[in-house]
Amino acid sequence: LVAKGVKAYGLGEIDGRLQVPICDLEGKVLSTQSIDSSGFKLFQKGGNPVGVHIIGSDTDSVVVCEGYATSASIHEASGLQVYVCFSASSLVKLAPRIAEKIGRRGASLILGADNDEAGLKAVSEALRACPGAVSVTPKGEGQDWNDVFVLDQVAVRDAFASEALPMAKFESWKVIDESAVEPRRWLYGNHYVRSFCSLTVAEPGIGKSLLALTEAVAMATGKAILGVECEPIRVCYHNSEDPKAEIVRRVLSICKKFNIAQEELVGRLFISSGRENDLVLSAGDNGDIVEGAFAMCERFIQRWGVDLIVLDPLANMMSSPETNEVFRALGKRLSFLADKMSIGIEIVHHTRKLNHSDGSRTASVESARGGSSLIGAVRTARALSGCSRAEAERLGLENWIDYFKVEAGAKANLSRSSEKSDWFKKSGIQLLNGDWVGVCEVFQLPDVFDGISVADAGRVRSAIGAMDEAPMLNSRARRWVGNVVADVLEIDVTDKAVRRRVSRLVDGWIKTNVLAVELWKDKRQGKESEVVVMGDNNPRLEAPP
Repeated sequence: LVAKGVKAYGLGEIDGRLQVPICDLEGKVLSTQSIDSSGFKLFQKGGNPVGVHIIGSDTDSVVVCEGYATSASIHEASGLQVYVCFSASSLVKLAPRIAEKIGRRGASLILGADNDEAGLKAVSEALRACPGAVSVTPKGEGQDWNDVFVLDQVAVRDAFASEALPMAKFESWKVIDESAVEPRRWLYGNHYVRSFCSLTVAEPGIGKSLLALTEAVAMATGKAILGVECEPIRVCYHNSEDPKAEIVRRVLSICKKFNIAQEELVGRLFISSGRENDLVLSAGDNGDIVEGAFAMCERFIQRWGVDLIVLDPLANMMSSPETNEVFRALGKRLSFLADKMSIGIEIVHHTRKLNHSDGSRTASVESARGGSSLIGAVRTARALSGCSRAEAERLGLENWIDYFKVEAGAKANLSRSSEKSDWFKKSGIQLLNGDWVGVCEVFQLPDVFDGISVADAGRVRSAIGAMDEAPMLNSRARRWVGNVVADVLEIDVTDKAVRRRVSRLVDGWIKTNVLAVELWKDKRQGKESEVVVMGDNNPRLEAPP
């Protein structure tokens, strides 16, 4: 103490050696560090050296350091509370837990670095794990803060006093070579991207889990089974609702549907079920982040070089109330994990209960449970909507239950939003064990003009032009123009689906001026009606000979 010029804070002495208690963050003694008069340090045999010794009472800013003398020097010069961590490795492990503890009372964290290789490396790692923390390092190479304290106590006080006052951090713009800026690292299409979270929102039963798992298989194999080109990556898929056996069935059905050998997924697709691996990320009434669960994820990511994690659905990984504040905190923590580990994180999430009194099955990203708080934490978000009965009839689909779409105009902070919806169809695949399992595939909406030639359009136009009385636009009229179309194309408009298609054909020809609409005065009824006549665009002139 005399050599270092500092006082004793909570120390003991046995046989001329200082005894520094090592405690956990709740104050339970784990071990001791003894220091002799020459400064030689020794940890208690059989004790746990990963702990802290706290100097001083609570302050608005708290310093974390390695050694006792350094910590005592900072406390005496600045008056700040200081946590002694005893080693660089322990500082890295304990700093995030200390930050979480003091953060509950609104205190900020300062890392008191030793200016040597081990100390600088430890503080650099701790800063990445402690958002909002700052570090203070002596100017002299090889110095710690006790070295500075012995020479100039005021310099220590001023160094930590400036950091103890909160200050926004802005960086002056510097001239940058734009070609040297790292491009965004898209993993799949314009939805999954490295270092960011993405979000898929849908009502139960629409197909969000099916789509997410199929995309996971596509990314793991690097095959464009849903029409999206991608490089093979390592993907973790965690389903918090279904048993592992059901996940296995779905993967097998996807492989069978798209002719994928299971060997292609080995070491690239990793699956997990919440029935066996209860991954809880947020717990308690206040939505406390379960750092232990995040630490387990980090270790797995590092070991296997994982590129993407799919969490399906997020709500089942919480034991907290589903409030905006809880979702905001969890979304922020997931975003930090994505950035820290340089991975993509896909969040599969339910909508709140929607009112479909109009018969639609439409959802939007704003329909997500938790409102804008979770949406704000992601950079890409999409909503899945089911096909409604009315929509199926309009499109001429055989049923409505098997189809869903990714809505156009979703959140896309890092790219341009899509102007059109992407459609998918669900079907069943029978496995060798007899089970029928659902799969999804890309679905191209039927084009109303499929099978209709330019010559057909010309024949319809000519037939209408040859009529003594122009046909009516109104499909309920006896002289409906659709009947003319049906006669020319030899189709049956008594079928509802065909009748709707004919109406869309007429609309298309009117838009392209093959046909035109005029007002006709019905002298008998004394009112005007819309009739269909030849337009100026004669497709026969453009048709090949």
